Amino acid sequence: MSKYKYYMHPCSWLMIMLVLIPLAVANARQSDSREPFLYPGGFPSARVLNKNEKLLAANGWLSYGLTERMTVTLDWLLVFVAVPAGYIRYRLPDTTERWHHALEIYGLSFAAYGKVKTIETDEFTVRQKGGQAWLHWNSTYDITSIFSVHGLLGYTYDTYQLYEPKQDANFSGDKEYTDYFQFDGGAGIEWKAARWAVVSINYIHGNTFYVYDQNPQKWIVQYSIQCAPFLSWRHGFFRNMRIEFSGFYVRFPELDFSEGYPPLYPLVMWQW
Repeated sequence: MSKYKYYMHPCSWLMIMLVLIPLAVANARQSDSREPFLYPGGFPSARVLNKNEKLLAANGWLSYGLTERMTVTLDWLLVFVAVPAGYIRYRLPDTTERWHHALEIYGLSFAAYGKVKTIETDEFTVRQKGGQAWLHWNSTYDITSIFSVHGLLGYTYDTYQLYEPKQDANFSGDKEYTDYFQFDGGAGIEWKAARWAVVSINYIHGNTFYVYDQNPQKWIVQYSIQCAPFLSWRHGFFRNMRIEFSGFYVRFPELDFSEGYPPLYPLVMWQW
């Protein structure tokens, strides 16, 4: 289900944002955001967590560095509703200091249910059943110590998706996809703007991890600023906190639907 819906809620997050931003700025000089960044701006990099390193995101994902080359990730929110979902990312041996490559395998199953409503907007409803999987080749090239570019190539397989129009929809009639493959591709750039902040922008055609995830019939531009503002604090809860302010512009060509938000709403995570 679209995890972005869980935290892209302006009314509920506005006050939190007004508190977190001043704290982040006040502690910026003593912070460091150079640990492995798995999804800069929602884009899959070739990075993996260090062995035994953990990442817990408020939108439902828990990642663990199983080895120095392999990271496993589980959607702990969906597990509670009997929808297993997760991925394995394996980083290939490096051939140069700057080029890094990884294979990523993702899977999700709705086997415990029939059709499941996964997204609902003012224009359409999305229903899914069966399962979904993707195989991606992720690449990261470190141009300098502060600039990196990322690339993605792969495919998504989906057993069933149904797009049902509502009164405000710009398309007519149900759009049904059954047992189909969708090409996924994209590129992104990442800038370590300071010891406390990483700025990312990317473009993806196909399936994505954060926004309208599990829905590959789209293209999207994502942008974010990630902060690690409290590294000097003694309490681990704050010391390990990362805050990512994200935004996006998404387009579903076949539905004549688009939506966008500025990078104002925070996703909170902990990495330790």
